[in-house]
Amino acid sequence: MLTDDVLHGGAELGQEVERHISRRTAGRVRQLQVDVRDDCVAVRGVTDTYYVKQLAIQAVCEAFGPDGLPPVEIDIEVRSA
Repeated sequence: MLTDDVLHGGAELGQEVERHISRRTAGRVRQLQVDVRDDCVAVRGVTDTYYVKQLAIQAVCEAFGPDGLPPVEIDIEVRSA
């Protein structure tokens, strides 16, 4: 779960969520980008399976915890390499 200090820094927040997704998916999301805009988090990338996409979604939820999840836009395309 992210700390309150990280939650208040937009760039730091994006980097921390990106690291959490990378760890949870073992780096299997290519071209991973996490952008924090206003009160929304946008996650983009490409992966080979829907399973890895689901792991990435779960990683975002885990990063914020049950009460702190802002609106999230997930755009992870599933396609073969």
